[in-house]
Formats: sequence, C-alpha cells, structure tokens
Amino acid sequence: TLDTVQMSRAPWILANYEAISDYQLSFGAIQFGAVVFDEAQKIKSPSTAMTSAAKALNSDFVVAMTGTPVENRLADLWCIADACQPFVLKDLKSFSQRFETNPTPEILNALRDNLWQQESEVGVSEPLMLLRRLKTEKLKGLPEKKEHTVRQNMPMRQLEAYRQAISLNDIRGPQGTLGLIQSLRQISLHPGLFDGQGFDPMDSARFAATLEILDKVSKDGEKVLIFIESLEIQAANQLPLLLQRRYRLKELPMVINGSIGTKERQKRVDAFQESSEGFDVMLLSPKAGGVGLTLTAANHVIHLSRWWNPAVEDQCSDRAHRIGQTKDVHIYYPVAIYPEDPERSFDLKLNELMSRKRELSRSMLMPMEFGRDDYDALINSVSQN
Repeated sequence: TLDTVQMSRAPWILANYEAISDYQLSFGAIQFGAVVFDEAQKIKSPSTAMTSAAKALNSDFVVAMTGTPVENRLADLWCIADACQPFVLKDLKSFSQRFETNPTPEILNALRDNLWQQESEVGVSEPLMLLRRLKTEKLKGLPEKKEHTVRQNMPMRQLEAYRQAISLNDIRGPQGTLGLIQSLRQISLHPGLFDGQGFDPMDSARFAATLEILDKVSKDGEKVLIFIESLEIQAANQLPLLLQRRYRLKELPMVINGSIGTKERQKRVDAFQESSEGFDVMLLSPKAGGVGLTLTAANHVIHLSRWWNPAVEDQCSDRAHRIGQTKDVHIYYPVAIYPEDPERSFDLKLNELMSRKRELSRSMLMPMEFGRDDYDALINSVSQN
C-alpha cells in the first residue's frame, strides 16, 4: 500500500494507469476533488483491472481526454463515458443493443448529436458532454499536415509472391480469408516476410518508394519517422544498417518498439529531438511509438507498415504534427501496385478502405477497427474470383 495520509495532503497527484491499478485500494481511499484521465482510451475495455481501478476512484468531478474515443467498437465510448458519469449511457448491454447491433448512419448520428456539444453550450443542463476539438480548428499556429499516397509498381520477386498468394484464393478453407490477407499484407510490405529469402530493399515496392522519399528529404536536411511493425526488418542488420550506409549516418538509426523500456525510450526521444540540424531517421513500432511521444524534430512521417486501425496511424502521425512543430508535416503512405491489375492491388484497396473508415469515424463516431465484413470485402475487391 501507499502512504494515503501523505497523498491526501498533496494538491496534485500524477500517476499512470498501471500505478492506479497496482495500488487500487490506496488510490480508492482518497477523496479527490477532480480526476483527469489523459489518453483515456487506456480505460476503454470494461472488464480489465485497469478500467475497474480507474472507475473506483472517489472524485467529485471527472474529465477524460482522448484522441480516439472509439478505437475498436462503440463500447469504447460507453466505457470512457461511464468512467466520467456512471450509467449516463445506461448499462453496457442496453447500449450495445441499441447502438452496436445495427449501427445505421441514422442511429450513429443520433448518438453523436446527443453527445457532441459546442463550446458555447458548456455548462448547460446535460450531465455528460463530449466536446470535440480538432487541431485544424483550435491550433491556428500549427503548420499544415499534407498527406501523400506514393504508388510504386512491384518488382519481379514481389510480383511472383503476390501471384502465388492470389492463385491460392480458390482453395482457401474456413480460415483462408484471414490467412490470405496476412500473406498479402506481408508480401506487400516485403516478400522476404513471406518466403524467408532475405530483405533486399529493391525487392519491395514500398521499400523502393520509401528510399526515393528519403533521398529527397536527406538532400533537404530534414528528419523522418518511419513506422514499421516488423521486428525482423527493425533488426540492426536490416533496415537500420541499410539506412546508415546509404545516407552515411554516424550511427545506426534509433529504434523504439515494445522491447524498449520507458527510460531508454525517453532517452532516445530526447537524443532525436536535441540532435543537430540535418537529416536523421527514427524507426518506430506503431503501437509502442504511436502514443505519448513528442517528436517534432521530424516533419516527415512514412507509414512503411499499414496498421489495421486508422486511429492508430493517425496517432503515429501526430507524434510529429503537434504543438512545437514549426514546419509543414508530410505524411507518406507507400503503396505497392500489382502491375497486372493495378486497381485491384491489395495495398490500394486497403488504403481506400482505411480512408473510408477514417472519414466515417470523423463524421459519425463509426469504429475504425476492421471487422470480418471488412476483411471479406477487402479480399473480394482484390481477388479476380
């Protein structure tokens, strides 16, 4: 347990969600005047110990702040709202039956209109208010964010692996849809993840497009964040070594992933932020590096891996596009094109689907996470059969 007497005398207490969960009884014994949950998507799952501990805090007033109130399903929003004002959206079963069973645009719009309020309405009768504040509306001094979809035809090795995966489509079993998607996802990043025959960058359309981007940025002397999920490609003797040699960097580019501890991660962030002017690159895993980091020394972001949830990608991009940024931020999505049928390319269809989900989420609180229908639609749009 913690010293609750000393904690009760403090005007402020700063704690992460893990500490609140680990010392739930101690935190629960304190009467707080207000509790502010930052990155509130951390308490979006109703059944977790972390969420239960957060909801058990004894407070007169609660504020939750998050850039992704709906990450996987609408129940995320219910759980965050329930932590602020218990039962204001009724119980989870009733909420799910009403809004998740058949989430038509009309139902979602009704939920949105019931929750969203204008700043001029703050403090009126409703006990729960969802105030949506977009950077483009509130941070007038924030530089522009420009998105670029960079199309590149597949090299021969990648093309052959892609053909092989597509040809198996007719004989896939009950689990074949997800298996085929995983294969196409690997191949579209680099065929080495599919055939295990090494990671020559020129065997991947996305790698080739990325290197073209980096060639230009290096000449401009600016910094880049590359989000890549594969730990194999993050390995020191793979992409980091390639980048060091190609651009004659003094050291290997720094990597942030789930294996990097909190102190070391901050040390690497500080080193990147404080490094001298000139070209530099940092590699990050989307989940480990997508939240809680300020990396405004970079004004270029390359999504070499595509994450299934556009909300996660947006959070990754926002590591550079945030307060403290002084340059326009460029976001790049390298897309591998299947030259024999370009408009059916897996990467292109995935990019289109993610763009649609991103827009639906912004307009109607639609969850961004992919479901089985999305996977089926993706395969149908790619396959000839």
